[in-house]
Order: sequence, then structure tokens, then C-alpha cells
Amino acid sequence: MGQRTDESSPATTAGRPASATANASRRRSMASRTMIRAIRWYQRRVSAGRPACCKYYPSCSNYALTAIRRFGAVRGGTLAALRLLRCRPWSDGGIDDVPRRFSVFYRFSWSRAHEAPRLTPLPKDEEGEDVPNE
Repeated sequence: MGQRTDESSPATTAGRPASATANASRRRSMASRTMIRAIRWYQRRVSAGRPACCKYYPSCSNYALTAIRRFGAVRGGTLAALRLLRCRPWSDGGIDDVPRRFSVFYRFSWSRAHEAPRLTPLPKDEEGEDVPNE
């Protein structure tokens, strides 16, 4: 009694069947869904009424959404909290994408998850996820 798949459906999203994309949001934990809702509420109610003033791209709230969607509530929340700690008056800012592999040390060159700083942001697919370079 496995999952029913319908391969005749032409609807796909970024190379995945539409049902796989829809199921991805259902598989998120309750904590992840709650955190995503809270961030979206902040973006709509608080941030929308203020002028853009973030030093980083993407903004801290967009970074948090991507991190939580990619790594879950605990790991994504940790990356989001570290990003908020980096956002201080004497930081330079710039492009700071969510790492592809989880590590709290991804900014250090000795880390296995290290990614070189970029001058341009990564391209996004329809869901807002980074498109890997091949």
C-alpha cells in the first residue's frame, strides 16, 4: 500500500511533480510551520509598513524563511538567530545566502560547508529556493 503516483500529470515544479512540491509543505514539523507563519506575519504586518533598511541581501526575515524551509525549525532557526546576531551597526552587510549544507561555521574557510562570498545572489526557482550551479 504505497503512495499513489500519477505520472501522466504534466504539472511539474522545478523538475519535481507538483504533488511532491505540495507534499513538501505537509512534511514540515509543527514547529517549522509555526515559525514560518510568525515570520510571514512579521513581514506582512510590521515590515511592510517601514522603508527597507536591511544591510544584507536577502533580508533577515527572508533568510530565516529559507533557512527554516531548507533545514527545519532547529537548524534553520539557529542559522536565522546567528544571522540576526551578525546584523549590527558596524557590520558591512552584503550578500549572505543561506548555505546549501548546514554548518554554523559555514562562513569560515576551514569548514566543510564553506562557500565563498558572492558578488551576486544565487538564482531562485519558482518556490524561492536556490538553483544549484552545475
